[in-house]
Amino acid sequence: MTIKTYNRNELSAFIDSDFYAILSKIPISYHRAVSQINNPAVSDNDILLWVAYENAAVIGYIGVLPDRLTTASLQTGICWLSCFWVDEKFRKSNVASTLMMGVLREHQHHLMISNFLFSLEDSYYKMGIFRPVEYKPGYEYYIRARFTKLITSKFPWLQKAEKLIFSTEKLVNQVFSVWQLLLPRLKVSPDISADLRFDNELDQFLKDYTHTNGLNERNASYFKWIYEYRWVKEGKKDKNSERYFFSSVSDRFSYIPVRIYDQGRLSGFAFLKMRDNALTVSYLYADERYLSDLASYIFNLVKAEQIDVIICYDSRLCRQFQKSNSRYIIKRRRRQPYLLPLSIDCSSGVFQEGEGDSVFT
Repeated sequence: MTIKTYNRNELSAFIDSDFYAILSKIPISYHRAVSQINNPAVSDNDILLWVAYENAAVIGYIGVLPDRLTTASLQTGICWLSCFWVDEKFRKSNVASTLMMGVLREHQHHLMISNFLFSLEDSYYKMGIFRPVEYKPGYEYYIRARFTKLITSKFPWLQKAEKLIFSTEKLVNQVFSVWQLLLPRLKVSPDISADLRFDNELDQFLKDYTHTNGLNERNASYFKWIYEYRWVKEGKKDKNSERYFFSSVSDRFSYIPVRIYDQGRLSGFAFLKMRDNALTVSYLYADERYLSDLASYIFNLVKAEQIDVIICYDSRLCRQFQKSNSRYIIKRRRRQPYLLPLSIDCSSGVFQEGEGDSVFT
């Protein structure tokens, strides 16, 4: 087994190499690598990817996403664990531990993990470098029923009845679709709209808002980078996308930056992610008095785009969604875990849903 590491320049050369082109399994998709290369928080010396090879074949890899943590009391470089995969044939060997040790040698004191499987929580915590896991509560608001896969995955013995369950799901959706058509479009202030500018006005607003509210500082260039360098492209799976274990294409994937003005002054910003039939509120910077209008804007958007579910972790906006409970069938609790290093004095409260690689996937 050979371990190869890649910094920004090495990653750029790798994805344009003949070797990358002929690999049956790749450790990073091309557009994900391009995004990493253009990450404004990356320095030339940062190692972004560790790959384990056996006879010139990929048998495992682990990657990180460098970032900055900037609050009124703290300024430091951090990185998020962004992918970790080992070929099934090698999972009883030392491939996983060797890859993780490479990350720890490089990033131990500022490594953060979110958006991970709950079954891995104990394994990560036992590494001894993280504080106890913190959970941020949120909700899923189902505009259309999506319970077939949920039921059959939780109760495998019901898979034989999957067609019947799906028929019931379709019937529920037909009834609720008629109900949705009868509901009037919600009134929304003309001061709330999608806006693709990432300019100085947005930059100054974000810096002021995050500083005042104790959030990790973000700026316009950060959101421009996310918008322009996506990890998931719209399209159908093909032989190329199947070379990568994690998702790299989706039927629908887009971002919607939303601005809120008050008497001509920028007073709020939301960054929404739309993937297939789900809409996620990835980032939200706005005072509570603007959130009723924002909730109405989002309900109108999901109706126009035929979205099935809204995902939100901002408790204030969730309260506004719940005031319009006729707009969704059911709400379901969910939680987002955060593992933060012992060496950095911060809490999950400074972060939003989109932090790490969540906004990209």
